Amino acid sequence: LPAVMSYCFVNCLMEAARNNARSIAIPVLGTGSKGWPLDESVRIMVDTVKWILDRHPDCSIGKVIFVAFDKEAEYALTTYCRIKHIF
Repeated sequence: LPAVMSYCFVNCLMEAARNNARSIAIPVLGTGSKGWPLDESVRIMVDTVKWILDRHPDCSIGKVIFVAFDKEAEYALTTYCRIKHIF
């Protein structure tokens, strides 16, 4: 599942870039009915997005908004992004 989840984020970014989007909002995936661990979902999402954007500095996307569906997801996202020095 990590590879499938990562591929979802890659596809989102590719489609946004193909449409010359300047920003994109990406929700935490797989943690609801799919039951994927929240911390792992956040790690996969943030690391994949950062990896893609770091390798494509000419990409039109200048802003990525990570979307949390509740306070627990918000805390996980905020904590991981701070650890990775993303904001």
